[in-house]
Amino acid sequence: MRTQVILRSPAILILVASVVASSSLSSQAVSPSPFASVAGIVVDSLHGGYLRDAVVRVNGTSRAASTDSLGRFRIDSVAPGSHQLELIHPLLDTIGMAVKTQPMTFKAGESALAALATPSPPTVVAAKCTPAERNVGPAAAIGMVIDADTDMPMAGARVSLDWIDIEKVGTNYTRSPKRRLATVQTDGSFRICGLPGDFSANAMAYRDKDSTSVVGVSFSPTLGIVTLFLPSASGPSANGARVGSAILKGRIIGPDGDPIPRARVAIENETQVVLTENNGTFVLGGIRAGTRDVSVRALGFQPTETVVALRSGSPREIEVRLAKYVPVLNTVTIAAVRNAALERVGFSDRKSSASGKFFSPDDIDKRNPDRLNFLLESVAGLKSVRTADGHFYITGRSGGCVQYFIDGMPWGFSAGRESDWQLSPDQFISGGELGAVEIYDPLSTPAEFMRQAGNGQSCTTVLIWTKSKLRL
Repeated sequence: MRTQVILRSPAILILVASVVASSSLSSQAVSPSPFASVAGIVVDSLHGGYLRDAVVRVNGTSRAASTDSLGRFRIDSVAPGSHQLELIHPLLDTIGMAVKTQPMTFKAGESALAALATPSPPTVVAAKCTPAERNVGPAAAIGMVIDADTDMPMAGARVSLDWIDIEKVGTNYTRSPKRRLATVQTDGSFRICGLPGDFSANAMAYRDKDSTSVVGVSFSPTLGIVTLFLPSASGPSANGARVGSAILKGRIIGPDGDPIPRARVAIENETQVVLTENNGTFVLGGIRAGTRDVSVRALGFQPTETVVALRSGSPREIEVRLAKYVPVLNTVTIAAVRNAALERVGFSDRKSSASGKFFSPDDIDKRNPDRLNFLLESVAGLKSVRTADGHFYITGRSGGCVQYFIDGMPWGFSAGRESDWQLSPDQFISGGELGAVEIYDPLSTPAEFMRQAGNGQSCTTVLIWTKSKLRL
C-alpha cells in the first residue's frame, strides 16, 4: 500500500519521469550519431589573413555554413559518404574562379577537418594571362563591371587603367604617364595583363557618356582586383537626359566622434550638394547609380574622399570620420617639391601660356590670407559683396557669376545671389589650406575648365589647388 501511494504522488511521478528521461539521454549520448560533421578554416591567399563571411557548402547538398571573422566554420548533419566542399564568396565571382576540395570521406559519428583557401595571386595571374603576356610584366588587373541598376554584366564597356612610371632618361628620371585599356566581356569580366609588378594604379569604367569615378587599385604584389558599377543605359530619363534615383545617407563626425554640422557632401560629376544637419547627418538623393566618389569638406578638417557603390532603389548609408586639418609640410618647403607638384596639376604650363591671374605657393605664403575670399577680392574683375546679415561672397565683374574648381573637380557656380555665400568654397576651405590659385575671365578660361551656368552665361573661373592635393 505504501509503495502504491508513493508512486501515485505527483512529486514522485515527476522524479520517475526525470530519471527515465536522464536514462534515455544517457543512452542517446553513447549511441553513435547517424550523421557526420566537418569543421575547418578558410584562408584568403589573395590579401592575406582569413576569409570572413564566406559560405562553405557540402557540394550537392543543402548543408552549408558561413565563416566567422577568423575564417572558421562548422557543418553538422552531413550524410555519410564521399563529398566535396565548395567555397562561395563574391571575391571568387570577381576573379572568375571556383574552389572545391578533393572528395572527402565522411563517416557517421565522426567530425572531419578541412582547410580551404582562395587561389594565390600568382595562381590567378597564371590562369588569366598567357605566358607571352606574363613575359611583358608579371602583374595583372582583373575584375567585373556590373550594371548598377540591374546587376547584369556590362558587356562592351571599357576599363581604363592609368599609372605613372618613373623612367630613366640619360642621367635623369622622368615621370611617364601610362594607360592600358580593356573591353568588358559578355560575362562582365575584364583583364589587363603584362603590367609591372608591385605598383598602384587608378581604374575607371566607361560606356558612351557614362563613367564611374576613378578607383585606386593596389597590387599585392602582382594582382589587382576591382569591381565597378556603371549606371544603366536604360535608366530613367527626363527631357532626354537620364536622371538618377540612387540615395546616399550618412553621418559626418570628427576625430572624437562628435557630429560635424554644415559639412559639405558632394558626389563627383553630380550637381547635387548637401550640408549636414546639426547632428552630422545628411541625405543626398536623385543621384546616378554606380561607383561614385563622395567628397566631404568642413572648415578646419582634412578633406576626405570615399568611393561607394550606389544602387538605384537601395539607399546606401556611410559614416565618414574627418581628421583635423594639419599641413603636410611646414611653410619652409623645398622648391623642387613645389615645382614638381605645380607641374603635375598643370599650373606651371598654364601660367606660362595662359592669360590669367596666378597665385603660386610663394605668393600665398607672402600674403598669408586667413580666408580664401580675402585673396580673391584683391583680384581685378572680382569683388566682395556683403549680404544683409553680414556674410561676404565673391562675384564676377558687374555682379557676374563665378565658377569654382577645387583640386581639378567642379565645385559649382556662384550666380551673384546673397544665398551663394552658404556654399562658397570660402565656407569650407581655410586660408591655410590654399596651395595655389588661378583666376580666368570668361574669354581666357582654359578649354578643360570651360563651363556655362544654367542660364548659358559664361563665368569667371577660379581654380583652387589645396596643399593636400599638391602634397605641400
